[in-house]
Amino acid sequence: MLKSKVPVRSRKKGLISWEHRLAHITAKIERRGYLLDKAYAAAKSAELYEQQLKWEEVARREGVDNVNSNAQIIATLQERGVKLTKKTKKGNLSVDDEVLSSVALPLTEAIIQAKKAMKWRATWFDRALHGQDAEGRVHASINSCQARTARMTISGAVPAQTLPAGDSYVRHAFLAEPGHVTVSSDYGNMELRVLAAFSGDPTMLDAFHRGLDLHQLTADAAGVDRKAGKGTNFTVVFGGGWRAVVEQYGVSEAEAKKAVKAFWETYPGVKRLADRLQREARRTGFIYTGTGRRIPVDAHRIYAALNYFIQSTSRDITARALIELDRHGYTEFVRLPIHDELVFSFPEDQAAELAEKTARLMEMTVRGLLIPVDAEIGGQSWGSVLDLEASKH
Repeated sequence: MLKSKVPVRSRKKGLISWEHRLAHITAKIERRGYLLDKAYAAAKSAELYEQQLKWEEVARREGVDNVNSNAQIIATLQERGVKLTKKTKKGNLSVDDEVLSSVALPLTEAIIQAKKAMKWRATWFDRALHGQDAEGRVHASINSCQARTARMTISGAVPAQTLPAGDSYVRHAFLAEPGHVTVSSDYGNMELRVLAAFSGDPTMLDAFHRGLDLHQLTADAAGVDRKAGKGTNFTVVFGGGWRAVVEQYGVSEAEAKKAVKAFWETYPGVKRLADRLQREARRTGFIYTGTGRRIPVDAHRIYAALNYFIQSTSRDITARALIELDRHGYTEFVRLPIHDELVFSFPEDQAAELAEKTARLMEMTVRGLLIPVDAEIGGQSWGSVLDLEASKH
C-alpha cells in the first residue's frame, strides 16, 4: 500500500531501500552512544545555576520576582515608562529576547542572562547528565529522514544541531573513547557547490574549479565588502532575500540590496535553475531532486523551491557518505552526523590515517564538481576540535 504512494521516479532511483539502510546505520550509531564527561557536565551545570541565581537576585532587586513571569515583566517595564508594542501570535504583549534586548535597563539584562543560564543548564548539561546510561554514555535520537527535505535531525540527550555554532563550551562534555581522539570531517561549501553543479553556472563553476574565493567574487561584482558577499551567497542558498542579509549578517540595507542584485546578475545559471524549480512547484505542487526525491512546496512559499532542492540534495550526499562508510566498516567510529559534518572517535595512533581514508570515502563528485571533505583532528573532547580551529585564526 505505502509503496504505491512513492513516485515511480523515486522508486527507480532506489530511494526506499536506500532510506531503510540509512535508518539501520543511524540506529547503530544511536545504540553505541557518546561518552559523557560527567565531571565537566556537572561542573558547568553548577556554574550556570550560580549564574542563574545571581541574575535572578538582580531581577528581584529591580522589581521582578519571577523571570519566567511575562505578566510581572510587562507590568514592571510599563511602570518604568517602557512602551511595549510587539505582540505574540495570540495577541498578547511580547517580552521576548528581541524586545528585552532593545530596552537598556539592568532589569532586562538580568532577565536575559538568568533565562540564558537556566536554558543552557537544562538543555545541554542536565539533559545529558539525566540521560546517561550505566556506562556513562548518552544516546542521541537520530531521525534519519525527518524534515520536509529529508534532512536528518537530532534530538534527545544530545540535541547536537542546536548547539551554539562555533562554540566549544558544550561540546567539551562529549568524549572520544579512552585512547581515542575526536575527528571532525566536514564538507567544504557543500550547498554552494551543489548549487554550482546543478545550475551549471559557468562563473560559479569556474570559481570552484580554480579555487577562487566565491564570497569575494560576489562582493566585487556588487562593489561591497566580503562580509556582504558571503552573507548574500548563503542567504540566497537558504531561500532568503536582502532583508535576511541585513538581519543575519549585519550588513546595511543599501549594501544588501546591491549584493543580492549582483548575485543574480553574476550567476544567471542559478537564476535559470531557481525559475525552473519555481515553475515546476507552481504547476505540480512538488519538485524533484537529483536523487529522485519528491518534495512538496507550499503555494505561498514557491520561492523556497531552490532552497529545498539544495538542502535535500546536500542531505543525500551526507547520507551517501554514511552508507559508504558503513560498507567499509567505519560505522563503529561514527559518533554523530550533523548536516555537512561527521564526528568520529578514532584510536589516537591511527587517527591521521583513518581521518584521511574516511574523508576520501565521504567526498563525492557531482556533475564533474568535487564536494571536498576536510578532516580536523582534535583531542579527546569534541570541543577540542573547535579550540584547535580557533587557535589557527
